[in-house]
Amino acid sequence: MMHKLLAGTALLGALLLGACATTPRVDVAQDPEADFARYTTFTFHTPLGTDRDTGTRTILSQQLQSLTRAELEARGYRYVAADADLELDFFVETRERIESVPDPRYDMHYGYWRYPWSVWGGYPPERIRQYTVGTLHVDVVDVARRQLVWEAIAEGRVRGDLSYEQDDVRKAIAEMFEGFPRRSVTGPG
Repeated sequence: MMHKLLAGTALLGALLLGACATTPRVDVAQDPEADFARYTTFTFHTPLGTDRDTGTRTILSQQLQSLTRAELEARGYRYVAADADLELDFFVETRERIESVPDPRYDMHYGYWRYPWSVWGGYPPERIRQYTVGTLHVDVVDVARRQLVWEAIAEGRVRGDLSYEQDDVRKAIAEMFEGFPRRSVTGPG
């Protein structure tokens, strides 16, 4: 289990991608009945889904907390340690994907009949590609109702190494939170 979590955590970082050839696909869902105007505070679930089984906070968890906190505070929400309106959690999953891709080949042939040269497509061999797909889930729960009110999922092809750039994680979180509801901040009046 520890190996799976460590691999998942490392692969998530690779998912969040600038150094990879692909960009993660981001999907967002929001509860249409959730009244975001009444939410003012947020906190983080303990332990986070990206923490180790021992309760140790991972580097990735720390980065995700810092980045999502900045995104929410920029939208007018306030972080509190307890008694929050919203609670955030993160989850990572990876899976292997295998694809069969046609590899078309064309050859030139010298003919003996009417047309001395021709192009023939032949029967294309298949190429098999295997790669890892990583998925990051960011869940936002209404604490009073214990109901998910917002969810973002980033999915993409991951590299095989354990390195990732903090800037890649920052870009993915920013894209995930791009449409998160803003609080209208009014001055004293």
